Amino acid sequence: MSGMAVGYSLPSTTSARLEVFDISGRLIVTRQLQPRAGEGGHVTLGPGQLRPGVYLLRLLQDGRVAHARAVVLR
Repeated sequence: MSGMAVGYSLPSTTSARLEVFDISGRLIVTRQLQPRAGEGGHVTLGPGQLRPGVYLLRLLQDGRVAHARAVVLR
């Protein structure tokens, strides 16, 4: 099984949540994020968490939502 690194930049230091869904809409992974002032960050989803396939990512913070797609090849 493969892993994936997800980079992000957030507008405030309030906590945020990253959600990863498979293409069928099932929630696969959730991570709470604690951003620091003026800094971006990244989350590594390690081997064993994601199988090869297409994933939908959702980042939530302070009522704002950002979406992205990702592909894990191997």
